[in-house]
Amino acid sequence: MGVRVKICGLTNIDDARFAVQAGADMLGFIFYPASPRHVTVEKAQSIINLLKVEFGEETPILIGVFVNDSAKVIESTMSLVGLDLAQLSGDEPPDVLAQLQGRAFKVIHPESLDDAVAQFDRYVPFAPTEHFFPEIMVDTYHPNLHGGTGQLGDSEIIKQIVALSDRTMVAGGLNPDNVADVVWKFQPFGVDVASGVEESKGKKDFTKVKSFIANAKGR
Repeated sequence: MGVRVKICGLTNIDDARFAVQAGADMLGFIFYPASPRHVTVEKAQSIINLLKVEFGEETPILIGVFVNDSAKVIESTMSLVGLDLAQLSGDEPPDVLAQLQGRAFKVIHPESLDDAVAQFDRYVPFAPTEHFFPEIMVDTYHPNLHGGTGQLGDSEIIKQIVALSDRTMVAGGLNPDNVADVVWKFQPFGVDVASGVEESKGKKDFTKVKSFIANAKGR
């Protein structure tokens, strides 16, 4: 299939619809109130209902992004909104993934190579087992931010995690200009972008979305 592309931080139906039409494999909706791309349960539910009516079985994998929520809250939101997967982007312990029973994967923001391997070993045993779902996502380290740094990650860390799992997603600082090089260099399962394809926070730039997906997939 080649590299999968996740367009994240969607806040409205026009952006979500365009991402599907442009060839996105996964769509991300952020349920973290501190994020400028936060959506309410009701808003995400409305967008996703429309997508499922319009695209049916062609609807991409729908992912909710959570930061330090309980498994109960995550499960409830997934059920209400109609999500396929949860992406845990905070400081969640492995038991939260375990409680979600293969319906969630962890984002790691490792400080070092040793830290990356240690986190991989902690979280991957509870990751989804389906071959079309991510197992883990590696994002750029930042002492305070849960993603959205706009900075590319450490090459050695990315290389190590991709070597450990053939279902590794790569995030952090990706945009239409650098994604082809990242895909060629690391050969990840997938790439994730939010701010790199925006015209303003929470609003996508359609030209950038189209270029990002085309460049990632080598079209």
